[in-house]
Amino acid sequence: MPSPAEYYVLVCVLAVVFASLPLAMLVRALVPRPAHKVEAEDTDPRQGAGDVPYGIPARPPLPPPWADSAGGGMPEGPWQPPQAELLPPVPPALPLHHAWSTKDAWFALALALIVAVLMGPVASGAGGTAEKIEFSPALFTVQIIFQAGMIVLVLGYLCLHRRFNPVSLFGLRRMSVHKAAGTALLWLVPAYFIIIMVAYATLPVLQDLTGIELKKQMLVESAPTITDPASQVLMIVTLCIGAPLMEELIFRGVLFSVAARFIHPVYASVATSVFFGAVHANLFSLIPLVLLGMLFTHVYQRTGSLVVPVLMHAFFNCSQVLLLLYGPQEFQ
Repeated sequence: MPSPAEYYVLVCVLAVVFASLPLAMLVRALVPRPAHKVEAEDTDPRQGAGDVPYGIPARPPLPPPWADSAGGGMPEGPWQPPQAELLPPVPPALPLHHAWSTKDAWFALALALIVAVLMGPVASGAGGTAEKIEFSPALFTVQIIFQAGMIVLVLGYLCLHRRFNPVSLFGLRRMSVHKAAGTALLWLVPAYFIIIMVAYATLPVLQDLTGIELKKQMLVESAPTITDPASQVLMIVTLCIGAPLMEELIFRGVLFSVAARFIHPVYASVATSVFFGAVHANLFSLIPLVLLGMLFTHVYQRTGSLVVPVLMHAFFNCSQVLLLLYGPQEFQ
C-alpha cells in the first residue's frame, strides 16, 4: 500500500491528467492546423498503400467472356460486363481511426475513471496501513477475474454497441505472430536498458522533490517469498497474460486512440502514459512505467497493430517475473 504522502502525490498526478484534457481539447480546437496535417489525421495510419479504404475488400475485375474459350478472337469494340453479374456494393465493414465519435470519448472517460478507482491509488485508500499482503491463489484468481471482466466490458462496448470489428480496428492481422514478436523484441531490448538507466538516474531526484522514501511495489517485494506452485502459476498468468491484454486494450487500444482523435496525438501519448504509470500506485515505478507507456504507444502508432505492444508488455512482465522468482538477488 502507498504511504499517505505517496498516495496524495499519485492522486494529484491523476487529477492533473484529467484536468488537463479539457484544456488540451480547447487548444486543439483553437490552434489552426495545416491542411496537410488535417488530411493526414483523417487517414487511418494503419492503412497501407495496398489497402482499400474503409475496409471494403477489393473485388477482382470480372474476366471477359472470351477468357475461357479455347478459340475465338477478341470481339470488336470495348467489352462491357453484363449488369446481372455485377456484385452489390459492400458497405464499410469498419470505422477507421478517425471514426471515433463523441460517445466514444465519453466511454473512454468513464473507462479511465473506472480504472483509476479500481486499479489506481484510489483503490488503495488514503494512508493504507497494510505492511504485507498475503499473495495467495485466491488473490490472483480475483485479479484474473477482474482483468477478464474489463476485457469483456471494452469488447462488449466496441462490438455490441458500436458495431466495430476489433480485428480490423486494432490491426490484429497486419502482422504474423512471428513478425510481431520479432518487432516487439527489436523495440523492447534496447529500450529496456535505456529505461532502467533513466529510472535509476531520476529516482534520487524524485525522492528529493517529494521528500518520500520510495519503495518498490509490494508484489515485487513479496514475489521471491512466494513458493506455492499454484500461486506462482497464477501470478505468471496474471502478469504475463492478463495484464498485457487488458492494459494494452484499455490504454493503447481505447484511451490513446480516442484521445488522439480529440487532442494532439503527442499529448494524448503523454497523458495516457502518465495515467498508465500512476494507476500502478507506486512512485518508485512511476517514471519507468510512464516511459514504457510512451514506448508502447509509439510502437502502436508505427506498426498499427495492437499485437506488438501486447507482446512487448508480456515480454517485459515475464522477464521481471522470472527474475523475481528465480533470478539472483542482485538482479532483483
